[in-house]
Amino acid sequence: MWDLQLSGDIALLVGIALLPGAIAVLVRNRLGGVKELGAWLFMIHAAVFDIPVFLALLAMRPWGLTPISTGGDFKWVTLVAAGMLAVFFGAVTGRWAAQGTWQKILFKLGWTKKGKLNAWVDAFQYAEKEDAWAYVYLRDGRRLLGAPKYYSSDSESTTVFLVRGPTSGEPVQIFDKNGQNPIPQTGSGVLITPAAEITLVSFLDPPEKASER
Repeated sequence: MWDLQLSGDIALLVGIALLPGAIAVLVRNRLGGVKELGAWLFMIHAAVFDIPVFLALLAMRPWGLTPISTGGDFKWVTLVAAGMLAVFFGAVTGRWAAQGTWQKILFKLGWTKKGKLNAWVDAFQYAEKEDAWAYVYLRDGRRLLGAPKYYSSDSESTTVFLVRGPTSGEPVQIFDKNGQNPIPQTGSGVLITPAAEITLVSFLDPPEKASER
């Protein structure tokens, strides 16, 4: 785009400098479910991650670690420390991304009207706090009722794992196309994959609470 050409030595230096940041980006994307980035955007994110990594190395200078060799033999321990710091920063930000922490902060500041991640994840996270059960409608008309344990982060590829109730041990139930004749599942849970095509999810009080009303 800018007709920018780097010599071999400069390209190698830039690659080494961005290596810790690249590791951090890969860890964050993996743990946080962040979608793949383009080459330029990946390099920008890597450069941003390099900042805390190199600042941390500077803070560790009394231990003999420096971000850039200033003479003498190259210290492999510096490279190892940079890699460990990159994994740490990537894991922390990945966890924040998975929990929607960044989006939550922006939402509270009024910089966005979106939820923490997306409506799919937000709904399940709120339901978890309320100890709600999920009543899941499938494309073929069948329905399932159970306690949601795991759910996908991608609202376009919906996957839900329903398990037994944590208190009463109430099993997951599968209803027919008319929402009748529930069949209790004797196993530990039921995994609903994207092939089942979820059309609607209602969050209800768990059976033990519903029976008290």
